Amino acid sequence: MLASNLINGLLGATDVPGGLTGESFNPLLGPGADGTVEPNPRLVPQTSDWVRTPFEVPVQHLDLSEFYPHKHCTPFVAWRVITNPEKYHIDYKPKAMMIFGANPITNNVNAEEVIAAFKEFPFFVSIAYHLDEPTQFADIVLAESANMERLNFIEYQACGPEAGRRGLRGLNFKHPVIAPLYDTRDANSILLELSNRLGIHPAANGMMNGMLRLAETPFALEPPKQYSWEEIVDRVLKARFGEDKGIEYFKEHGAAWTGQWLPEEQTYNYFYFPDGQTRHPIYCEHLQVTGQTMEAQCAANNVTVPGWDMDKYLAFFQALPTWIPHPEHEAPAEFDLYAVNWKIGTRAFGMGGFEELAQIREVQLRQSLDVNSILVNRATARDKGLKDGDEVLCESQYGGQQRGFVLTTELLHPKTVGFPGNFGRTAMFMGPQAREGVNYNQLLSARDGEFDPVIGGVEITAAVRLTKI
Repeated sequence: MLASNLINGLLGATDVPGGLTGESFNPLLGPGADGTVEPNPRLVPQTSDWVRTPFEVPVQHLDLSEFYPHKHCTPFVAWRVITNPEKYHIDYKPKAMMIFGANPITNNVNAEEVIAAFKEFPFFVSIAYHLDEPTQFADIVLAESANMERLNFIEYQACGPEAGRRGLRGLNFKHPVIAPLYDTRDANSILLELSNRLGIHPAANGMMNGMLRLAETPFALEPPKQYSWEEIVDRVLKARFGEDKGIEYFKEHGAAWTGQWLPEEQTYNYFYFPDGQTRHPIYCEHLQVTGQTMEAQCAANNVTVPGWDMDKYLAFFQALPTWIPHPEHEAPAEFDLYAVNWKIGTRAFGMGGFEELAQIREVQLRQSLDVNSILVNRATARDKGLKDGDEVLCESQYGGQQRGFVLTTELLHPKTVGFPGNFGRTAMFMGPQAREGVNYNQLLSARDGEFDPVIGGVEITAAVRLTKI
């Protein structure tokens, strides 16, 4: 991707019509000290990812930000750090865990490391819609309401092009249409209640004033006051659309009318910084400097990046794109196929516990014969003595294993094995349909030395072998 971006930069086709553009319509990238683009921290929550985390030993972050200073997120590192802090230069053990809107056991790699880490916490809280895998570890479950029981809003932006145009933005608004069951509450209300009881609401109000762009409006949250989620949503809507357009107005009139097409020129960052006001780097010196800094700091503190050969680690921090073999390119010869995965329409993001709903699973199986199957190219299947319906063991170069039933196809390359969606849940309290199918993620790995240390990216394929059972 970096190489592609640099080609666009050489052509002068970055952030201009007809060239490589971003995904938003605000001046997200402004000129830094020397004119080189930098993110606007008021508009880009991930700004901290661009700024190198200061090096420090003992390490202060469980996700090892000190060793991965530009990473987006590395939770998979935190799990093994929690179980073995001394190895990772951590001098403390966390005492509590709260999880919400995440399932690293099912939706990430190395599930056994996550489970081992969860067992270490003396106190575990889960804000949960259903009793999924992480919630089984919880000492306290704060039950979340269902979708039609919640008040929420999303301000959307779409680059399109829809109907040949760019720059559509507007509002999605929803309000409860049925009363919550028992004493469930939406997660926003739960988190507000916790902040109020802990007495941290003044700081939380200040953060929300910035995040929700209320600070410079008459509807800004007052730091000492405690607000309900309904009051906050009402203030945001009035700040955006007028004092007479709060929750009650949108309940009656809906939000469809808020859709707005921006002038096309305003959908390019160049509109805000024309005629060379910003510069886009071709030679990514900041990455090279990070590598040099990490090498020097590790030497000065007599440490190495845990689990990495330092030469291999430092090879990623280059000023220009450099090809580095992926782990699957170096797998033993008996792992002669590559596992690939894709979303399916009825399980795009793994939300809502759809895997346990008998009605959804029936639709999946009727519309997509490949669900719950391992797809193999027909010629490859013949070579391996496999046919439709055969049960096989798929073993990964990393040690992960999944069982499934073969479905032959002409739609896959002969060197690949296909896994649609991601199933095979293990939660004991979910419906029995949830346990059917294959959990693709457990064929992958994010062990030390096997992921991208710059962005924290996990390799999304693995070399595998098939054995008929």
